[in-house]
Amino acid sequence: MVYFMNIKISIGQQYSRKTKALFNIRLGIVMFGYGKAIKQLAPAAKWLIFSEICFGMTMGLSSLVLNLYFLSKGVNEEAIGHLTSVSTLIGGAVGIPASMLAGRLGRKRIMVIGISLMSGSFALFAVSDHLLLYYCAQAMLSCGIVFIVATETQLLFQYNRSREAETQAYSLFLAVFMFFNIGGTLLGGYLPRWLGTPEDNYEPQLWLAAIFMLLLAIIRGLKLPSDRHAAVKQQTREVHHPGDDRPTVAANARKTGAGSEDRAAVVEKSASRKFARSLAQLLPTKQVWLLSGFIFISGIAGALTMPFLNVIVKYQLDWENEAVSSLLAANYFFLFIGTLLVPSILSRLGEVKTYMLLFALTIICAAVLSVTGSVSLFAGALLLRGGLFAFLNTLIDSNTMSSLPDEDRNSFAGLRSLFRSIGGAAAAYATGLMLEQKNVQLPFLITAIVMLISALYFWYVVRPLLKKQEAQRQLKP
Repeated sequence: MVYFMNIKISIGQQYSRKTKALFNIRLGIVMFGYGKAIKQLAPAAKWLIFSEICFGMTMGLSSLVLNLYFLSKGVNEEAIGHLTSVSTLIGGAVGIPASMLAGRLGRKRIMVIGISLMSGSFALFAVSDHLLLYYCAQAMLSCGIVFIVATETQLLFQYNRSREAETQAYSLFLAVFMFFNIGGTLLGGYLPRWLGTPEDNYEPQLWLAAIFMLLLAIIRGLKLPSDRHAAVKQQTREVHHPGDDRPTVAANARKTGAGSEDRAAVVEKSASRKFARSLAQLLPTKQVWLLSGFIFISGIAGALTMPFLNVIVKYQLDWENEAVSSLLAANYFFLFIGTLLVPSILSRLGEVKTYMLLFALTIICAAVLSVTGSVSLFAGALLLRGGLFAFLNTLIDSNTMSSLPDEDRNSFAGLRSLFRSIGGAAAAYATGLMLEQKNVQLPFLITAIVMLISALYFWYVVRPLLKKQEAQRQLKP
């Protein structure tokens, strides 16, 4: 039996001391930059990022054990793929309603509901032994994730108004998630040994995931301000901006001695405008549709392999759970490093060069994984691809959301969930069929082809949109 922990990777054999020192200096600069960024964040943003520890631990646990739990209960690979695809479609169907509810009830409230749904889903998994109940729990899990995805990024951006602050906060947010994903994955693999339970007994990990999500709901429910309150504070700062000596609307009304009838007319007109604006926001703009198409393609690329990495590694390398958890933890560590480096490399190379470089390297890694039979080459390519894919996904999610005005972000969040779910559902079902035939290399080959299509879509569709948006932003005073 081959264990990942016995694979020795010596940096000293690959790099000189000078190169290692330069790498350490650059990594130190990156971490110092994040230290400064953390100090400048609003308290609400800090709590949102800090609480992501619980979410990272939960997803690390579930990504390792959930499919293995199904297999231990006698559910075959095709049924797992069908289960994943159906639940993904259910999650996608609630994407747009979730965004509409977020606009009506508040993003924070919908986010906490989603976290609670996830906690309940893991508890239901732990007590169930019937396929129908697995469908119910998986649907709850998908809906919970959609509720969170449709709200937490917008909340984070709302707490950090400048685009530079948004990018740094989002990268730090994902870095915390990825780092504690490592801890959750390792915990899921080694917990049976510590508890003295059989290796194929996954209920303790599922209960622990439910507890982490319950704790997350409590922290965010108590510590985060409502998004409406945050918006009011932001509007107050804009009205009383330093150096802006223009009188406010209220001051003008007092100076002109506006009567109650005039004020009532103004209020009525303002309410009518708000209603018309709300109706307009329900209809996505052309830019939102085009960016959602980009998300659709990336959703296919991600769902072809990411939900099944534990099964793929177990089949390809024939490792036990502890070794699988170690490799997946290392994969998440590379995801963590890739996420941390986003702002630094983005500022150095620019958006377009960074995108194209990541597309090229990701395609190469996926192609290598589709043909190699070497354990060390497979593990190395998987780790490198993990970091690159996290880097690319961080860039896609951050840039697409940040390029839109705030009034379009709710509709985009809904369409993003819907399109990603549709693409992911089809990809997950197809991968389930491939794994049923014990073909673990074909999903990587298809991933390489889809990534090539995504790169072409970016170059001919998304790149002009980002350039146009940047030009408009520079024209604003």
